[in-house]
Amino acid sequence: MEGYKTLIENTLDKTEKADWTFRMGRTYEIQKDYDSAQKTYQDIIEQYGDTPLKQVAQLALADLYYTQGQKEKTLEYLQGLLKENPQDMDFVNMLRNRVMALMREKAREGPTTDSLQQSPDVAEQPSGK
Repeated sequence: MEGYKTLIENTLDKTEKADWTFRMGRTYEIQKDYDSAQKTYQDIIEQYGDTPLKQVAQLALADLYYTQGQKEKTLEYLQGLLKENPQDMDFVNMLRNRVMALMREKAREGPTTDSLQQSPDVAEQPSGK
């Protein structure tokens, strides 16, 4: 990880810093150091929110929650992202597909929970550009 940290410190371009930070987060995830991966993705969202890596980190964070078996947290996080980004139709469609897949999975597992019952607004999002 020191190599990544050195690259991040020595890089001037903000998007490139975000990219190296994201790669570090993925490495943590591969090593199953989920706490460090989560912190790294959150750092990207907070520190590099004006770069294209923000949405990539948001999706990685949702995937990380899911990997850890936190399906309800994943669903709530994705629904929050939908509400924050209604104007970005590509991102909305990607998020909506993930939410709908999670909802189908939860439906197969048994009775719905409160947050799933609150999710019809996800299906009502416009699908065109």
